Amino acid sequence: MADRGKLTDKGFTIKHKKLKGETLAEVDKDRKKNGCVDPNDKSQKFYAVTAVTVELKIGTEVWYPGGMHILSHQIITNPQLSMPEAIVSAEIEVCVPDKLGSLSSAAKKEWKRFYQELLKHEKKHVADGVKVAQQMLNDLTAISVTMKTETVNEAAMKKEALKLLGKEAQRVFGGGEIEKRINAAMKKLDSQTGHGSVKLKTSIE
Repeated sequence: MADRGKLTDKGFTIKHKKLKGETLAEVDKDRKKNGCVDPNDKSQKFYAVTAVTVELKIGTEVWYPGGMHILSHQIITNPQLSMPEAIVSAEIEVCVPDKLGSLSSAAKKEWKRFYQELLKHEKKHVADGVKVAQQMLNDLTAISVTMKTETVNEAAMKKEALKLLGKEAQRVFGGGEIEKRINAAMKKLDSQTGHGSVKLKTSIE
């Protein structure tokens, strides 16, 4: 059964957090104290962080790959989810100067350049989040359980199958597993780029 599962990408939103300062150096100083907090690296504050959220739904339909087998007067099947869903969304939090208008023309130009590079990096986190959601959806569709029944009652079999598959999905993805996978992807990108290779030139006044 090909193309099972549905990935719903809700895109991302941007939230700004204000930093005090009338020069880039002052803004950077406040960033070190009150900047954005990365859950993977709480030792320092950053100019931007991205939070990705993935919600998994098992859906309401099942299928029985391999059909049904009868053994010792029992009907044995190995149901799987036929249309689960992964819903992914993201929020990019960016620290920005509270008094952007007070910056010099050169500082404003530098901030604009830096801000664009920040967003470029954070959008890579968003893209990685979508990839993680797709992989989790693939894993969700691959979940299989063994079910034994004594009669062929389609409604009753589907109800029991969804119950068993739901419990197995909870076992696989519960206990913070979804967050662990997301954070691992975020951490991998940041370790490769040093939280983005472009830095703010705070010496510009």
